[in-house]
Amino acid sequence: MLHYFLEQSKRFIMHISKSSLCIAASGIALALSLSACGDSSSSSTAASTDESSSSIEAGTPDAPAASSSSIAGTPGEQAPSGETPTKGDSFAEDTEAETLALDVSAPVEGCQTEPVAFGSGIKVTCGDEFLGNVMDDDDATPYDPAATYTDFVGIQKVFEGLKPNERVVFLLRHGDREHGTGSESLLTGLGKYQARSVGAKLKSDEAIFFGHSNYERTQQTAQNIAIGRGQSEFNHKTVAELSGGWYTKDSEKEAEYSKVEINGQYVLTMWAYDGTYADAYYDLSERSEELIGILKAKFMDMHRISVAISHDQLILPFLVYLTNKQIDLNYNANKSWLNFIAGVAMIVDGENVRFVPVKGLDSGLLN
Repeated sequence: MLHYFLEQSKRFIMHISKSSLCIAASGIALALSLSACGDSSSSSTAASTDESSSSIEAGTPDAPAASSSSIAGTPGEQAPSGETPTKGDSFAEDTEAETLALDVSAPVEGCQTEPVAFGSGIKVTCGDEFLGNVMDDDDATPYDPAATYTDFVGIQKVFEGLKPNERVVFLLRHGDREHGTGSESLLTGLGKYQARSVGAKLKSDEAIFFGHSNYERTQQTAQNIAIGRGQSEFNHKTVAELSGGWYTKDSEKEAEYSKVEINGQYVLTMWAYDGTYADAYYDLSERSEELIGILKAKFMDMHRISVAISHDQLILPFLVYLTNKQIDLNYNANKSWLNFIAGVAMIVDGENVRFVPVKGLDSGLLN
């Protein structure tokens, strides 16, 4: 017990020290960003958590910064109070699929883009505020469909590598969102441009079906991916299990542990990687296999190509399981977190199933 207390005290002191340094550094970073006029390809700010279960506190001082594709981003999200699902439950029921007309020529309202000064990509400004850059993925590493991956592969490579007899669902985190917690937080202009850039990587003559959680930002992400593809129609539905909290068994215990560990990112990754705090969560293997069955039944059995938009608190543990804990998402160890519009491709060929971690932006990680 004494050892545990000392370890927690040490972590808290280190956390306070880091926060003080970050405050001092923020003033310097602000001055530099003003002089650079937002052209840096590595634009980031500290992030907060809001996509975890309902009881995890928002605003984590040590949360990972956004990647070059985002500056306003936050690594995790918090479900509305009292809505953490238990096994067999969800935030909302499935809705019937519906089709909406899209205007692919419509700009993102109030926003402008221009090429970045360095590298390849666009700088996004909404109103008078620079929100961040959407950088092109310059990873030239060839994609081998027969290989096993424990790192993120560009989504375009995986999409273009599909065989005619293969079915796929891309399970992805939503785009950059507004500050705030819960389902009311929408995509920022940056998040919409992120989604459109991903849609441009998924262009083909074949239709894509979209599923999403009941959070509006996940539907916005799916819709803007469709716009980026050049689709005039958006065929989509709410899928209950995508709404978050999938792995949480006891939200009160999760909240208690989150206070001990400063924030929920520590708790989630300590459980997923090390089995710590296991009484707050379902069994990782059993729950992940159940999710695989849901993805197959609700997407792959009916559509050849699907995109499912969910949240980091569902996708991160799923990736940890699928890669046998080899993927670099251990926030507790190195502050890595899942980037926006990153996730996993589930590819089925008859009875054969394989999984590939995918990134829609230039990186799969926020760190």
